[in-house]
Amino acid sequence: MRFTLALRFISDALERLAAMINQPDARSTEEGIAATENAISAVAKILKYNAEAVDANAVIPTFLSWLPVWDDSDETPYVYGYFADLVERYG
Repeated sequence: MRFTLALRFISDALERLAAMINQPDARSTEEGIAATENAISAVAKILKYNAEAVDANAVIPTFLSWLPVWDDSDETPYVYGYFADLVERYG
């Protein structure tokens, strides 16, 4: 039961993050850029550590469409680290 609840929470979080990232004005301000890049990093972490909770094959192309990230030096290592994992895995 705990695992099922966690999967639902992760799936719901991913949907909310994607909705925020996909807002037309998501990167229109400095604050928006920071929030968007944090959200993209959160998606990368979900995909890396909890891929079984979502349809990763469906989400990965969308994740890639959100790149590049450049402003948040704390989050870029997570985003591009996951990107490197994808390159290693899928060539």
